[in-house]
Amino acid sequence: MQYYKLNSQSIRFMIFAFAGGLFFGLIAQVTESIALTVPLHIAFNGSAAFYVYLIAKKQSNSMYS
Repeated sequence: MQYYKLNSQSIRFMIFAFAGGLFFGLIAQVTESIALTVPLHIAFNGSAAFYVYLIAKKQSNSMYS
């Protein structure tokens, strides 16, 4: 949130990150290992970054239309 204004998009990102954290925390607790959660966390962050990229690309295209 330090880089973004508090709006519906940033709240959506925070909820997405919170849900992912809860899910990965549950996996780590059940398996008693972080070996599975580390690659899942990397994939989760990659998907979030790709989503942000697509949103930014869509917004920049609509500005020039």
